[in-house]
Amino acid sequence: MKKKIVVTVFSVLLATTMMPLSTFAESDLNNEKKAATEITKQINENVYQLLDFDDKQEEEFATKGFITAPETLTIKDDNDNTIFDQSVYDFVKDTDAPDSANPSLWRNTQLNTNYGLFQVSDDIYQVRGYDISNIAGRQRGSQHGRHKEYA
Repeated sequence: MKKKIVVTVFSVLLATTMMPLSTFAESDLNNEKKAATEITKQINENVYQLLDFDDKQEEEFATKGFITAPETLTIKDDNDNTIFDQSVYDFVKDTDAPDSANPSLWRNTQLNTNYGLFQVSDDIYQVRGYDISNIAGRQRGSQHGRHKEYA
């Protein structure tokens, strides 16, 4: 029985990915903000009961070792086209999750907006938030006491 359900769900998902774009163009898909359904509201409200949102441990982990960051983070290409702009995520800062968003994922997104140079350990540094990935480097030595060379 489980196998039949999995196969059916997989088949529906696969068929959906093969639909012509015109099918979606005729549907209700657009970029307008929509209210959450009652079941979505209920499920997301239950997340508040499961997790302790007053616990600041994850926030401390996300900011631990912070060294420096530019005031704003916009990356442009050689033709001055913006290719990454951290400010597009500002809408999540200092706000509670809307009914339509899982509160845990909303909080995770808030923590991911921390960007800059972080010291992870004595000789490991990370550059965070310049995309959806992190870059880590290991200190090999120092020159003139302040400038360090990285592997």
